[in-house]
Amino acid sequence: DSSNTHVGKCKYLIECKRYSMENKVGIVPVRALHGVVSKEKATKGIIVTTSHFTAPANKFIEEEKWALEGHDFEGLLEWLKSYQNLRRK
Repeated sequence: DSSNTHVGKCKYLIECKRYSMENKVGIVPVRALHGVVSKEKATKGIIVTTSHFTAPANKFIEEEKWALEGHDFEGLLEWLKSYQNLRRK
Protein backbone atom coordinates (compact mmCIF):
# COMPACT_ATOMS: atom_id res chain seq x y z
CA ASP A 1 0.00 0.00 0.00
CA SER A 2 1.50 3.35 -1.03
CA SER A 3 0.33 6.71 0.22
CA ASN A 4 1.38 10.34 0.20
CA THR A 5 1.83 12.22 3.45
CA HIS A 6 2.88 15.75 4.28
CA VAL A 7 6.42 14.40 4.66
CA GLY A 8 6.57 12.43 1.42
CA LYS A 9 5.61 9.13 -0.12
CA CYS A 10 5.22 6.09 2.12
CA LYS A 11 5.12 2.43 1.18
CA TYR A 12 3.77 -0.09 3.71
CA LEU A 13 3.92 -3.84 3.28
CA ILE A 14 1.36 -5.73 5.33
CA GLU A 15 1.42 -9.45 6.02
CA CYS A 16 -1.45 -11.23 7.75
CA LYS A 17 -1.17 -14.53 9.60
CA ARG A 18 -4.42 -16.29 10.48
CA TYR A 19 -3.15 -18.65 13.16
CA SER A 20 -4.90 -20.43 16.02
CA MET A 21 -4.21 -19.03 19.48
CA GLU A 22 -1.90 -21.95 20.26
CA ASN A 23 0.21 -21.34 17.14
CA LYS A 24 2.31 -18.24 17.73
CA VAL A 25 4.06 -16.35 14.94
CA GLY A 26 7.77 -17.07 15.23
CA ILE A 27 10.82 -15.17 14.17
CA VAL A 28 11.11 -16.75 10.69
CA PRO A 29 8.14 -14.93 9.08
CA VAL A 30 9.06 -11.72 10.92
CA ARG A 31 12.62 -11.84 9.55
CA ALA A 32 11.28 -12.72 6.10
CA LEU A 33 9.03 -9.63 6.11
CA HIS A 34 11.99 -7.52 7.23
CA GLY A 35 13.97 -8.80 4.26
CA VAL A 36 11.18 -7.95 1.83
CA VAL A 37 10.82 -4.47 3.37
CA SER A 38 14.54 -3.91 2.82
CA LYS A 39 14.54 -5.28 -0.74
CA GLU A 40 11.45 -3.30 -1.74
CA LYS A 41 12.75 -0.14 0.00
CA ALA A 42 9.44 0.13 1.84
CA THR A 43 8.83 2.59 4.65
CA LYS A 44 7.63 -0.10 7.03
CA GLY A 45 6.43 -3.68 7.23
CA ILE A 46 3.44 -4.57 9.38
CA ILE A 47 2.72 -8.14 10.43
CA VAL A 48 -0.72 -8.84 11.88
CA THR A 49 -1.88 -12.08 13.45
CA THR A 50 -5.01 -13.56 14.99
CA SER A 51 -2.62 -15.18 17.48
CA HIS A 52 0.46 -13.84 19.30
CA PHE A 53 4.19 -13.56 18.67
CA THR A 54 6.92 -15.67 20.23
CA ALA A 55 9.40 -13.90 22.52
CA PRO A 56 12.18 -13.92 19.86
CA ALA A 57 9.76 -12.50 17.27
CA ASN A 58 8.69 -9.72 19.67
CA LYS A 59 12.33 -8.92 20.44
CA PHE A 60 13.19 -8.68 16.74
CA ILE A 61 10.19 -6.43 16.07
CA GLU A 62 11.23 -4.17 18.96
CA GLU A 63 14.83 -4.03 17.73
CA GLU A 64 13.62 -3.10 14.24
CA LYS A 65 10.82 -0.76 15.37
CA TRP A 66 11.56 1.79 12.63
CA ALA A 67 11.13 -0.86 9.91
CA LEU A 68 8.60 -3.25 11.47
CA GLU A 69 5.39 -3.28 13.47
CA GLY A 70 3.67 -6.30 14.93
CA HIS A 71 0.01 -6.43 15.87
CA ASP A 72 -1.26 -9.51 17.67
CA PHE A 73 -4.82 -10.53 18.54
CA GLU A 74 -5.30 -7.67 21.00
CA GLY A 75 -3.86 -5.15 18.54
CA LEU A 76 -6.17 -6.46 15.85
CA LEU A 77 -9.16 -6.02 18.18
CA GLU A 78 -8.11 -2.42 18.86
CA TRP A 79 -7.96 -1.72 15.12
CA LEU A 80 -11.45 -3.15 14.66
CA LYS A 81 -12.83 -1.10 17.57
CA SER A 82 -11.27 2.08 16.12
CA TYR A 83 -12.76 1.28 12.71
CA GLN A 84 -16.22 0.76 14.22
CA ASN A 85 -15.96 4.08 16.07
CA LEU A 86 -15.00 5.88 12.86
CA ARG A 87 -17.94 4.37 10.98
CA ARG A 88 -20.38 5.59 13.65
CA LYS A 89 -19.34 9.23 13.25
